Amino acid sequence: MKRLALVAVAVIAVTTGCSSSPSPADAEAALKQAAQKLDNTSGVELTLTGQPPTGINAMNSATGTATSAPAFEGQIGVLINSLPVTVKVVAVDNKVYAVLPFTTDYVPIDPSKYGAPDPAQFLNPDHGVPAWLNSVADGPHTSKQVRDGSDVLTEFSGTVSGKLVTDLLPTADASETFDVRARVDSSGTMTAMWVTGPFYKGSDSMTYEIDVTSYDVQKTISAP
Repeated sequence: MKRLALVAVAVIAVTTGCSSSPSPADAEAALKQAAQKLDNTSGVELTLTGQPPTGINAMNSATGTATSAPAFEGQIGVLINSLPVTVKVVAVDNKVYAVLPFTTDYVPIDPSKYGAPDPAQFLNPDHGVPAWLNSVADGPHTSKQVRDGSDVLTEFSGTVSGKLVTDLLPTADASETFDVRARVDSSGTMTAMWVTGPFYKGSDSMTYEIDVTSYDVQKTISAP
């Protein structure tokens, strides 16, 4: 009986620890620290996924390395006339290059024609994800602790303006407000973000998920 009581106390302690939230001041500081870590890192490995509406040119995935150069190398998935296409992409020096379907060489492209961003801007402190985190920190936001397997993370919820979202994802509706959820680990590092809103004018709201799996990646990315 005594053993069961001790187990019950332990369970209550763990549950309480997962449900507590940081104070408003601590929450703001944590979000700004997470933004600073993205701004300071040499590079990250990331994935982006979403389910955009059909019938338009839209981005549904991205995976690769984004660096502070700024630059990006990886693959981007797009829907062209509702058909999924995945292409290799290099973005550097404000230019985006892709290996288009049925070709073997990189050519310069305008990613906006395919409903895609310049992925090199992911770490841009003024227009990329760090700016989104700072915007959530500066506005009304809430927080709670959540579990991801054995890890206890703090999940922050807030909003960002459509204008700020369009700086990275130009298809978004600049006149709207987007909901943001961001998870930060115990070291103050953002691990995941969900952004929900009207990314494509005339279409319903949808969510893009961004997962950052590695920080401080060292990679030199050059134009092909």
